[in-house]
Amino acid sequence: MKSWILSDEQRWEFDCKGFIIISNFLELDLTQEIAAVARGFERPHYSQTSCLLDQHPIFNKVIFHPAVDHISGQFFGDYRIKTSVLVINPAKEKRTGGIEWPSWHQDADHGTHPYYQTGWPCPLFQLRFFMALSDVEFAEHGGLALYPGSHRTKLSWPFSHKSVPAASEIPTLRQGDCLMMHQATLHTALPNESARDRLNIQVLTTPVWIRSNEAETVSGKILNELSEEHKNRIMPAKW
Repeated sequence: MKSWILSDEQRWEFDCKGFIIISNFLELDLTQEIAAVARGFERPHYSQTSCLLDQHPIFNKVIFHPAVDHISGQFFGDYRIKTSVLVINPAKEKRTGGIEWPSWHQDADHGTHPYYQTGWPCPLFQLRFFMALSDVEFAEHGGLALYPGSHRTKLSWPFSHKSVPAASEIPTLRQGDCLMMHQATLHTALPNESARDRLNIQVLTTPVWIRSNEAETVSGKILNELSEEHKNRIMPAKW
């Protein structure tokens, strides 16, 4: 079985920048199979569909993918799946509305004490795996812009929330590539000005001791079909 242990260079880059790109994270045939199912969730606006285990059996293959497992274990040891999300940024000609771009923010728990307010530099409480189901070759394809090193600053965002500063990075991704991000890295989705939809799946993992107001909701039927190993990976909805 292929090992997904990150190299020292990859760990160093992630620590410095707050994100890295991992090429060929998902097998191409699996990526295309998931993308075909994902198109059934398209809306005429930017959309996020969460808790994917209950949505279609195919998502089981990506949420419990060995790459997610190996890398999460390297950072956290034992870990839990916080949640999963399908994101669709529709082509410009199909879009009828949605969010305003840019919208710079940090991802964090929606609780009383957001993760990024716990200490500085902000500890790693959450790995966010953004797995590309479609190619993102240019900024016009509606991918992400990220500000390198922003997970390590206590300063408020000094730029306009409606601009993309020159030092930002806008990664290019091929189908099956993954952008892995620290939860405190400042980032924004960009408008999709192209003629094709941008699709990705996000899987969020955390150490076992995290208490969260968000969790992967799984029906009893689906839960009973999971292996014991996979059941134990699901973050409980209540503690």
